[in-house]
Amino acid sequence: MLGRRAFSFKGTLWSGQPGEDGPGSRGVTVRFQIRGRVDKDKMSGTARFTVFNPAGVVVSSGTGTFSGQRIEA
Repeated sequence: MLGRRAFSFKGTLWSGQPGEDGPGSRGVTVRFQIRGRVDKDKMSGTARFTVFNPAGVVVSSGTGTFSGQRIEA
């Protein structure tokens, strides 16, 4: 257990798929970035996604927020 101290975090996740010529060919990729804070039993932050075409050009992007609280599992 992490205790009750507040801390910040950030992360980046990349995902994608092969291009039309199958594995090894360039396809669409997506970058998902999060940045947030945990304080006691609550978490909140921001999220951003960016979609790139096979040439590396941004074709879509967006932002949002998230929040949550600890649950008993």
